[in-house]
Amino acid sequence: MSEIHKMEHFRGIAIWFDDFLNPGENFDGQILNEIDQCDAVLLLVTPNILENNNYVLTCEYKEAYDRGKFILPVEGIQTDKGEYFQKYPTLSKPIPLSRIEDIWSTLYRAGFYRGGGV
Repeated sequence: MSEIHKMEHFRGIAIWFDDFLNPGENFDGQILNEIDQCDAVLLLVTPNILENNNYVLTCEYKEAYDRGKFILPVEGIQTDKGEYFQKYPTLSKPIPLSRIEDIWSTLYRAGFYRGGGV
């Protein structure tokens, strides 16, 4: 989140992630609501998302995909690409987090930069 907000073009965008969930809250409902309201989903790719029955795989990714959301995979930690493509076959190769300009240009080409934010 901080890397994206460092870029002038994206300083004004709202970013939601699961740290905003509160104990006792209906996590599924809140996450699905946020997916419904978002323009794009940035999927942080780490080895954790490859674990069987991972919530990202079984719920978040599936729901974002089913709702036709633009999903941008960004690799935070080097992850086995063979297994990644096996479990997330509809996604493109993840962009390394260190290549923030490539992340920006992908969002721009996808139509998410409109002069003031996403």
